[in-house]
Amino acid sequence: MINLLRVGYSKLFKNLAYRISLLLMAFLTMFFAAVAAVRNPADSGPLNGVYNTGMMFIGLMIGAFVSIYISQDYTEKTINNKIMAGYSRVAIYLADLIVALSGTLVMQLMSIVAASLIAIPACGMYNDPIGEVFRTQILLFLATAVYTVIVLFISTVINSKSYAVAVSLIIVMIMLMTGIGAFDSVTRKGDNPPTEVTTMDKVFDVLYLVLPQSQMYSVMNEGIPEDIGVMAGCDAAALTVMTALGIMVFKRKDIK
Repeated sequence: MINLLRVGYSKLFKNLAYRISLLLMAFLTMFFAAVAAVRNPADSGPLNGVYNTGMMFIGLMIGAFVSIYISQDYTEKTINNKIMAGYSRVAIYLADLIVALSGTLVMQLMSIVAASLIAIPACGMYNDPIGEVFRTQILLFLATAVYTVIVLFISTVINSKSYAVAVSLIIVMIMLMTGIGAFDSVTRKGDNPPTEVTTMDKVFDVLYLVLPQSQMYSVMNEGIPEDIGVMAGCDAAALTVMTALGIMVFKRKDIK
């Protein structure tokens, strides 16, 4: 496993798609921090939470770099070498998962650092309670992990790099738009409680708790969501199920 991780990390940080994703995360987060700093004079207080703005785009970054990272093994036939070297398929899959999750965590940390380089000098140090920041970052990482395991599963099922990237981005985009819609629906309902709760309202309530993008928007707009425990539980369940499915498919996959 150690050798698999060493090779995986080396391949990840040489991956052009991942490097571009890191640069985009830094640029976009710094841009939004700069806009927020201009709109908020220094005497108006710190820009709490501005470092989370990169989470609006991280799903798309994951869809791109994880699919390319995984599909590269099939395209270059290096996955055959790992199997011939005696590594179990479970170990190979889990190593790829750990490397991909590490990559998403680095992107999340990049977002925090990049925004802070603008926000703190311009408007002062954040003053959110450290416990609140820690809990929100855990939820955000769980949400990005859900995107990661889904894209990893798709890239395992589809050998072709181009198809894997295309399908991954389409699925991520659907999840992203649906999550935003669920968040908007729940927010509007909270501001103006409906006289009658429809089936669609109930569906959006569930999607709001389950989808990673609605969780991210909730953190960015509210800080700690009221349903943070339920959201984290949904993420943990999704991670467990999708990882188990991915391992099952990979163990039975005919690799040529």
